[in-house]
Formats: sequence, structure tokens, C-alpha cells
Amino acid sequence: MGCVSSSAPAQEPRAQVRKAISLDGDWTIHWESGETAAVTVAAGRFVVFGHPYELSNTAPPTFKWPDGTVQTAIEVEAERITWTTTLDATRIIWKKAQSSAAPTLLTGQHAIIRNCPVARLNGERVVCEEYNAGLDEWTVKGDKFPLTVGMSLKEQFLEGVVESNN
Repeated sequence: MGCVSSSAPAQEPRAQVRKAISLDGDWTIHWESGETAAVTVAAGRFVVFGHPYELSNTAPPTFKWPDGTVQTAIEVEAERITWTTTLDATRIIWKKAQSSAAPTLLTGQHAIIRNCPVARLNGERVVCEEYNAGLDEWTVKGDKFPLTVGMSLKEQFLEGVVESNN
């Protein structure tokens, strides 16, 4: 794993990470090998390659891979984060993912939560109450707290349920 460089100049100046920041949102991880992985960070948690991770609430943010390697954010731009590792100083790049154009679920439709970073919510049945295009998220409600009061989730964590007319 290593640095992916771009010949295009940066849109905004790079800043060293000196204060705790939120990295919540959709990202694509790019390795030098060309491998990529899409992740959604929610409340500082994300899943990649089937393993859950949690970002530290420190400056700079860090997380630990299963082999013990610590990944540390070293540069932050509006749409890009550069990370380095303790193992061999290789780098990876996170680029902000583009949001989908329109939701595929419908208001009032039932859905099942899948692959959510908040693992205890996976498998819960919810109703899609309202879509927020600005955040590209659904407000959903269900029978289990915190779903009883409503919760915002990206559509990628919701599997639509088709009701039968039997």
C-alpha cells in the first residue's frame, strides 16, 4: 500500500491536522496498487473489507488496521485526506465520494438496515420518512431506540422491502 499521487494541482492549500475534525461522510480509499474501497464514516466509525474501524477523536485522527498498523491523517483538503502509517511510512489517499443523483427508495417505504457502522441496527426494519437531498440521507423510524425517535441514514445502508398484496 502506498501513496497515490495526482499531477493536478490542489484546489485548496493543504493543512496539517492540528485539531479534531469530523470525517463523517462517503469516501473512496485509494492505494498505490490501484486498489480502491468505498467507505462511509458515521459517528467516526466505518467498515472496510468486512472489518469495523473507529477513528480516534484526536488531532490528528488515527485508526488501527487488524495487523496493528496505525494510520494517521497528515494532510487535509476539502475533498481529500492523506494518511501515513507506522509500519513503513506508506500512504493512502481518501477522496470524498460523489453523492448519488436521486434516491431509489420512496417516502413511506419499508426498508431493512444492512451493513450499517452501528452494527446493532443491522437487520432492523424501518420506514423511510423523509429524504434530505442536501445530506443524501433518509430520516427513518423503527421500533427500537434510537429508531423510535428517528435517525438519518445513507441510502446505501437501507435495503428496500417490497410489500406483497396477499
